[in-house]
Amino acid sequence: MCASADAKYDEEATRLVVKLDAFLRTADLLTKERRFPAEWLPKPETVREGVGPDETVEMAHDIFHRWVRKVRQAMPALAQR
Repeated sequence: MCASADAKYDEEATRLVVKLDAFLRTADLLTKERRFPAEWLPKPETVREGVGPDETVEMAHDIFHRWVRKVRQAMPALAQR
């Protein structure tokens, strides 16, 4: 299982835009990576936050860590713990 984030900062709007996704993928390094959907994974999200340029890295990390927590909680085996 993978959780991903792609963060971009719009200087004109002073806004951070983070695209979040979660998916299953092959782990065999000898074959081309393939992604697989899973009904239980959260749907992709886009988060927009108004922040100054000096706050973007910390805000992107915070958003990603919240996303990882959400993805982990969605996992059937971990949700039962």
